[in-house]
Amino acid sequence: MIKALSTDSNRDLGPFSRWLWKAGLPHRISEERGQQVLWVADDRAAQVAREALMAYERGELEGVAEEDGHELAVNLNALFQMLVQHPVTIVLILVTAVISLLTGFGGDARWVHWLSFVDFELVAGFPYFVTIAQSLGEGEYWRLLTPIFLHFSAIHLIFNMLWLFILGGRIEMHQGGRFLLLLILVTGLLSNVGQYVFSMEHPLFGGFSGVVYGLLGYCWIYSRFRPDAGLSLPRTVIGFMVGWLLICFTGILEVIGFGDIANAAHTIGLISGCALGGLLGFMHRQPESTEES
Repeated sequence: MIKALSTDSNRDLGPFSRWLWKAGLPHRISEERGQQVLWVADDRAAQVAREALMAYERGELEGVAEEDGHELAVNLNALFQMLVQHPVTIVLILVTAVISLLTGFGGDARWVHWLSFVDFELVAGFPYFVTIAQSLGEGEYWRLLTPIFLHFSAIHLIFNMLWLFILGGRIEMHQGGRFLLLLILVTGLLSNVGQYVFSMEHPLFGGFSGVVYGLLGYCWIYSRFRPDAGLSLPRTVIGFMVGWLLICFTGILEVIGFGDIANAAHTIGLISGCALGGLLGFMHRQPESTEES
């Protein structure tokens, strides 16, 4: 997709967006650096959108206020476009949700032991874990990644999937689904291994949080090198996520009933994402323009 236009973040583009959908013009609106950015498929669509926005601002866009009769069709069209633009992200969300339900949010050991970082067996209600060498020796390499699909509460799942949609969807739209999968693979592996090292005595952990922090770090640092790449995040988002990471380290969340927090996974995910963002951002940076006299 290409950038068609940008406008003030306080402007209500809802009616204008609905008009575009009714007109059969697929698009996406994102917020970057205090501006709303409209993305469309090609140059022709961009020109149509610019002309339509000028007409909308003059109050000359016919049918812009007529919502009720077509609201369901517009919503279905928007849902279809979301699936088209973010298929990998949507599939990952659905797979994670299904696994969370199958495992009873971590309560069904019959499923959980297949996805945990190392295998375990319940004896008198207590888990007895094998070593990572034993698991890998039996060819169970999937365990290095699959803990990211385990979630131990509905809140845990919803929080992570919301951020996966926001961050993963943005990366997928601008850099492709294959690259998003590669990024998830790398940050997932590193965050899982790191969490295992710091929790060997009871290595039952899970969640997409390490990957989410990896995606956050990637977008954060990559956009510093390539601010035009469409991956820039509002400072409030970065501040909230880093602040949440620091709160997790205080231990207060465990005290108020959130359960054990995989701080090592979060931290290593963020560091690995920042490192990848810095490396690829530096490689893809735009050369400075030079002037000849």
